[in-house]
Amino acid sequence: MNGIDALIEKIDAKANRACEEKLAEAKAQAETVLGEYRSRGEAAARQILERANAEAAAETLRAEGGDSLERSKKLLAAKHMMLNAAFERARNRLVNLSKDEKLAFFLKSLAAAGCAGDELVLFNSRDRAELGAEAVARFNEALAAAGKTASLRLAEECREMDGGFILKSGNIETDCSMASVIAQTRTELSDEVVKVLFS
Repeated sequence: MNGIDALIEKIDAKANRACEEKLAEAKAQAETVLGEYRSRGEAAARQILERANAEAAAETLRAEGGDSLERSKKLLAAKHMMLNAAFERARNRLVNLSKDEKLAFFLKSLAAAGCAGDELVLFNSRDRAELGAEAVARFNEALAAAGKTASLRLAEECREMDGGFILKSGNIETDCSMASVIAQTRTELSDEVVKVLFS
């Protein structure tokens, strides 16, 4: 039995060594595979993190761009409001001129209008009552002094307007109302007003 026991021990030891070698080899392969998958997982995690950071940065830029656009819109709206307020103050000042100042303003408007000299002159009801006849007389004097036809007539008709006048010849009307003068002036002077307000 000693010989058989020894042989069994030898076979058993050999089998144990073979198992240990196979186990060590399997462990080594498992470590290699695990290392590969760990590297792949870390690379994938880095890519996911980089993509998330890039998306977050892009989102931040979009948000900042949106904020910047919103700021620009609000600034532009505020500037537009101030520009409107400046021209509204000018309109109020013109509407509330004294009688002499209005007559002087109307004479300048008449000169700019380039009238034929035989039109009807329409005012709003307030200006017609306060200075209509006098204004038309002054208009005719100015036209005569310039060597032009001077037969403007005060119209019975009144128009709804802040101030100024309208020259009417048949169906043709020349608008010299305050609103028209301000609109024209606004077109011409907006850039200068913007410089004064925002420089």
